[in-house]
Amino acid sequence: MSTENRLFRAYGQGCARGTLIYILVALAVLGGFCCLSVGAFLLPIDQDAKLWVWLVLLLLFMFMAITATVIGSVWTIRKRAVEFDATFQPLGLQGRGYLQNGRQYHGTYRGYPIHVYFYRGPTLQIYLDVPLRTRLGIGHKSELARLASSMISKDMLDLDDPEFERLAIYPDDQRWAADLFADPQARAAILRLTGEETATELRSLSITPKALLWQSRYLPVRAITPENVRTWVSDLSELARIAQDLTPPTVAAVESTLEQNIRLDRSKYTGRIIGITCGIIGLMTACMVGVSILLIFLTESGM
Repeated sequence: MSTENRLFRAYGQGCARGTLIYILVALAVLGGFCCLSVGAFLLPIDQDAKLWVWLVLLLLFMFMAITATVIGSVWTIRKRAVEFDATFQPLGLQGRGYLQNGRQYHGTYRGYPIHVYFYRGPTLQIYLDVPLRTRLGIGHKSELARLASSMISKDMLDLDDPEFERLAIYPDDQRWAADLFADPQARAAILRLTGEETATELRSLSITPKALLWQSRYLPVRAITPENVRTWVSDLSELARIAQDLTPPTVAAVESTLEQNIRLDRSKYTGRIIGITCGIIGLMTACMVGVSILLIFLTESGM
């Protein structure tokens, strides 16, 4: 299956799942709103009092809905954190929150600093710090990859090997990359790291000036097991060891400040994103309350 088909399939599944959730939430909200509205206006009390009862019930319904959403989200996040901690902590990695419902881990494995990020997608990224001072990208062959390589004037490495036929390999230094792929253990580790679990998963492996980056998009959460994680990290550390023993690249690459910040710690972005999300929820709630009060004011003033 081509990369484009994988993307379309993953996007379609995500849209279908998201649409179903939105429909269920909309039906629940609409049903609750209708029930409380009918109940309020059927009460045997004055018409003016009915409006105030309806407003109180509406505010109570909104409060309960938001509270239930927050409690459910917190429970889900904590449950996932406990499960992920049991997976990553045995490797010596310490975890903390990332974005609204993600997770990040930092530590050292076999002498190499490691940074792990999991976030919505689902996407899992594992950085293993090693100063190789070059760049190399490995991913599925696709028209998108060819277009990107032509824009940055990179030539694909041709290995003339059926096992690597599905992969596109774009190095900064062709000679250095050829030396890396000439090692049988490196080739085996790369093949394991780029083998997908499902038809929609997309894996890539990158060498940056100061780290190896393994990334899996649309990875099933059930696949993030202690055994799989240990295999991925072990393969990365073995690949790093082999790469360090090679003759240094002829042209040294330099890591940018943005790359360094993204690799080492993304915590400073979490507060901003959570603040924006809370602000949007607060604004929506204030708008709904304001509209309700305005309707009551217009009704009582006879307009």
